[in-house]
Amino acid sequence: RVVGSLRGWGWGVFISVLDILIGICAWAFIKIRKKSVQTLLAELRSPLGPPVMLRGSIIVATDVLLFYSLLLIVVQVIASSPVWPGTRADGFPTACPVKSQNCVRIGNTTQDSYAAGGLAAPFQLKGSAAQAMVVLERVVAVLGGRVVEKRKGTLLRAEFTTFTMGFTDDLCLLLSCAPGGQVMVAMQSESRLGIVDLGVNLGRVTKLTQALTAACGPNTSNAECDQTCSA
Repeated sequence: RVVGSLRGWGWGVFISVLDILIGICAWAFIKIRKKSVQTLLAELRSPLGPPVMLRGSIIVATDVLLFYSLLLIVVQVIASSPVWPGTRADGFPTACPVKSQNCVRIGNTTQDSYAAGGLAAPFQLKGSAAQAMVVLERVVAVLGGRVVEKRKGTLLRAEFTTFTMGFTDDLCLLLSCAPGGQVMVAMQSESRLGIVDLGVNLGRVTKLTQALTAACGPNTSNAECDQTCSA
């Protein structure tokens, strides 16, 4: 995560310098034409003012679009993969990063959870693992996620991407059978970039548990989750 942060700072400095260079080029263009600010303002007041203003607006808009495009590219480059410290043999993350402020985890025990905001562990549902997986996929899609991996019918990984800047959060869900025949759902939601997430991951996990409980919670009666989970 430290390396990723350093790369992020490096790319940020690169974009800032590039944007400054574009501004310097625009200033140099004005100087080459030997026009002062007062001359430009006089042109704007003349009949030729609107074309001059339009040309300037196009230059500014191009600069802004270039900066935004480069920023999007940088975000995708430095956040191209999850930043989990490691994964277990079953594919589930080993833990949230130490002292992380943009990761939430509900494990199969309270000790294995992290920053869960009072959400109980283990989180359990009625039904078999296969039935729970169907419900999980549907709920993730409703919350705006995109499933990118399913493994052995017990692990699901999804990505949530913001519309404006393309920031990506990773969600990993692992199903296992509880002794009573219910399904335990371990989950971890984490942002790839940034230091804090402004409560986004906790909000996502909270909405996820609420939707899953409404569909196949222990007190529900639903044909979609009428089987028992067996290892």
